[in-house]
Amino acid sequence: MTLFRNFLFLSILVISSSSSYQKFSPIFDYEEVLTKREERKLKKLYQKHEAKTSNQIALVTSADLDGYEDIQEYATDFGNKHGVGVAEKDNGIIIAFSGAQRKVGIATGLQMENILTDSIAKVVIDSVIIPHFKKGETYDGLMAGSKAIIQYLEKQKIRKPFIGTPKF
Repeated sequence: MTLFRNFLFLSILVISSSSSYQKFSPIFDYEEVLTKREERKLKKLYQKHEAKTSNQIALVTSADLDGYEDIQEYATDFGNKHGVGVAEKDNGIIIAFSGAQRKVGIATGLQMENILTDSIAKVVIDSVIIPHFKKGETYDGLMAGSKAIIQYLEKQKIRKPFIGTPKF
C-alpha cells in the first residue's frame, strides 16, 4: 500500500509540475488565416531565431483586434499580456495582422526599439509584407516579413540606432 501511495504522489507531482510549465508558443492565429503547416513553418523560423539570439518573435492574427483601433497599441499590449520576450532583456517582437480590418503592425520590446526602429518596421511592412497581401498571399507576406526582420536583426552586431534605409 505504501508503494502505491508513493507512486500516486509522484505521479500527481510530475503531472502538476509539467502542466504548470508552458513553453512559449509564438503563433496566435485567432483569425485562422494560416494552415497548420504554415503555422509550423513560422514557429520553426521564430524558434530558430530565438535559439540563436534569445529574441522572441510572436505572430498574432485577430479579426477584431479585441476592440483596439490602433494595431500598434494592440500588438504592444498583446506582447505585454502574453510575456513575449525575455523579461530582463525586454526583447520581444510582435507581428500583428488583421485581414478583416486590413491592418498590419510590428511592435517591439523597449530594448529592441533602438535596433528594430519604427522606421525599419515600416519599410518591412510597406516593401515586403504588403506587396504579398495585395496579391492575396497572406502567409507569404507574413513569412517574408518575418524573414526580413530576422535577417536584419541577425546582421546587427552593434546595438545603436540604425540610420538610413535597411537593405533586405
